[in-house]
Amino acid sequence: MHRQSLPRFHGGHFGLVTLHGKASIIAPALAQRWQAHLSNNTNFDTDSLGTFSGDIARVLSPRECALHKAQLALDLTGAEFGLGSEGSFETTRWGFGVVNQELIACISSKEGWCVVGSHSAYVAVAECRYGDSAARQTFWHNLPAEQGVMLIGERHMAKGVRSEAEANTLLTSWYGQHIPADLRISYDLRAHQSPLRRTNIALALENLMMRLESACTQCGRPGFWPDLRETGLACRACGFPTDNPRAYIACCDGCGFQQSKATTASHADPATCPMCNP
Repeated sequence: MHRQSLPRFHGGHFGLVTLHGKASIIAPALAQRWQAHLSNNTNFDTDSLGTFSGDIARVLSPRECALHKAQLALDLTGAEFGLGSEGSFETTRWGFGVVNQELIACISSKEGWCVVGSHSAYVAVAECRYGDSAARQTFWHNLPAEQGVMLIGERHMAKGVRSEAEANTLLTSWYGQHIPADLRISYDLRAHQSPLRRTNIALALENLMMRLESACTQCGRPGFWPDLRETGLACRACGFPTDNPRAYIACCDGCGFQQSKATTASHADPATCPMCNP
């Protein structure tokens, strides 16, 4: 793996398709790092690919959607490199929190390769029902600055609500004094309404740019990154091989060349050993 001293992306033309303010995150980073230019096409409604509110179902996986958006960006902007950004939220296995994963895909129109950068982080998201007055009060009290809100009822929906007063005005206009107890009040997770997503998108972009600068030492294809783990790091107490990584492996999607790099750890903590801590 090596960083390209004069990356092919210097002064490049990147394309993006978004209606949710992502260009304001991506364009400055590309300009600062590579003096690159970003064209954002707003003629395609990316909400048609699925929404967080559930009114339009998501049929593509997050990775598939990011790649689809990147190809759309190539088609609609005529750029040399197409970018596609997609976020997802998932509750952890044991229900301890919610993880936001942000993916940003890049496709080359000339060479045909694709590289996907990512960043995942625990995030605080909230939702309540209108009829639970205590939960509703906590929701509005803890709402982060610049975080948008969705109101989701059986017959009505509003996105991008910014305050309790605005929400109450809307609800009264819809229902008068008979607001349904099961009406949902939740975070609007679109990028331009979610400061936590904007932070994670910027970090996913940083990861993408590092991957693009990491080229295969054999064929020069971008995206040569140690994503694969070789497990078996020996336990410090008994020497038994654990599931901890002893090396990370980069594999080129172009020529298939592989390169392994050992981890800095010499032994695994006995607490992670299936023999010492079954």
